[in-house]
Amino acid sequence: MPARRNNRRYLLWLALGTTFMAAAMAVLLALQVTQQRSIRKSSDLRSDSITALAFQLEREFLRLRQALELHAQSEVPKPLNELRLRSDIFASRFQVMHDTPSTTALHEQRAYMETMPRLEALVTRTDQLLGSDKAPSQKEFQQLVEEFNGLGPDVQELTMAANRHVSSLLEEQESTMLTQSGHIMVLIVAQLVILLLAAAALAWRQYRQEKERQALQRLTESLQAANAAAEEANRGKSQFLANMSHELRTPFNGVLGMLTLLERTRLDSSQREYVYTARHSADHLLSLLNDILDVSAMEAGKMSIHPVPVHLPPLLEGIEKLMRPLAQQKGLGFAMELTNDLPSWVEADGTRLRQIFLNLVTNAIKFSDAGTVAVKVGRDEKAGPDQPNIYPLRLDVVDEGIGMDHATLTKLFERFAQGDASTSRRFGGTGLGLEISRNLARRMGGDIKAHSVLGQGSTFTVTLPLALAAPPKLPVSLGQPPHSGGVLG
Repeated sequence: MPARRNNRRYLLWLALGTTFMAAAMAVLLALQVTQQRSIRKSSDLRSDSITALAFQLEREFLRLRQALELHAQSEVPKPLNELRLRSDIFASRFQVMHDTPSTTALHEQRAYMETMPRLEALVTRTDQLLGSDKAPSQKEFQQLVEEFNGLGPDVQELTMAANRHVSSLLEEQESTMLTQSGHIMVLIVAQLVILLLAAAALAWRQYRQEKERQALQRLTESLQAANAAAEEANRGKSQFLANMSHELRTPFNGVLGMLTLLERTRLDSSQREYVYTARHSADHLLSLLNDILDVSAMEAGKMSIHPVPVHLPPLLEGIEKLMRPLAQQKGLGFAMELTNDLPSWVEADGTRLRQIFLNLVTNAIKFSDAGTVAVKVGRDEKAGPDQPNIYPLRLDVVDEGIGMDHATLTKLFERFAQGDASTSRRFGGTGLGLEISRNLARRMGGDIKAHSVLGQGSTFTVTLPLALAAPPKLPVSLGQPPHSGGVLG
């Protein structure tokens, strides 16, 4: 929970910082757009400046006045073409000054309001004087020059007013750009501070993550060391169990031998019952020791499969002869059904094969109080494509015993598993037989599956892909029947 809160807080600060940076970028963009507009406006003022227009108007005014003075002082009439050209140029400059939009800012200026109407009247008078067919007299030129001289100071003042107005606009734009530049600098500094804080936060977070990674690495190494120690202890336990099983089997075999010899002596009924009970208990204990030995071998990885040519019908016949009396002692029926295509010789570990079959049949008999135990051996029809040298063997062991529910089936093949405590007390066993049998089946390339209904019985199915084999030239022993121990989990 603290780690999750820290992560949320970090993400919140990251989101706030990102939002601030985005807002600052947006403001900078707006300021940049405003500056670009100011620059364009300044450029427009330079290209279409009021000052330039006023200066050009004043210049043409002076040129036209000078030309008029020359005509007024000349005693000999001169051609009017040049003078008319100057008059037209002056009139065009006046019109530009009057109509250009940028000069609207001057319309409220006193110099503009007083001078422009007088200039317009002067332009009209000049056009009338120079436009007539009759050449103006020297006196008319002198009167026009006097009018131009009277307007000279006003035209100069108009130019000065335009200069002052443009200077004011430029100062205003310069002040605005300086203010915007100050804002941009503040935003840049703020962004720099945020970036430095973010870099510091990321560095701190990276430092903490590195510390956590080192702590996790140390914890992992500790757990690995503990796991290795536990595995070593488990191997030691398994080795101890294997050694003890071997050591205990020798005296138990001696006990079994002596009990066998004792059975052959003359005994009364009570003594024979005692010997029978002792032998039954010794057989059961030896079965448990064999199960423990197999489990130890599995844990140590020493349980190996040694396939040899096995004569299958005699092996199954031996299982039937061994199990039928046990079923009859409990009042159960026993049936074994073999298919016609069952091969005679297969490549398998006969001892382990007998162990698997005997474990399953023994369990079926143990957990049945009535009904029949049926064993069906034949081809697995659900196997994959036929392979010429492989026979898919299927063995079904069907009983009508106590059955199992779904919860029991899910842990059926777990070590030391029992249906419940009452099952263990009633039928006994260690819960190792089924685990050992399935492990052996899988080592042989097959598997064991179970289907059961509580109160109706169980079906155990063994599937084994067995390689076909030719009869050996030398007699092959089927091997001693292994212990039939192994009980339902």
